[in-house]
Amino acid sequence: MLEEAQSTVRYWVDTFAVQVRRSSTGRLKYSQDNLRELQLIRHLLRESNLTIDGARSEERRVGKECHSWCS
Repeated sequence: MLEEAQSTVRYWVDTFAVQVRRSSTGRLKYSQDNLRELQLIRHLLRESNLTIDGARSEERRVGKECHSWCS
């Protein structure tokens, strides 16, 4: 769905403090809200070419809402 390496997604989860749940076996479980937030982060970093700090600022500014490019 995100078309990113697993390590990249884990880095974003840690860096942007995405609240992901863990299963009883310790695996990450992503909710629909998590996926939308990660899509926003991906868009800000990849398509908008923002830095990590710039993406953090923009994410806070838009209130983590997802725009039309999130499907």
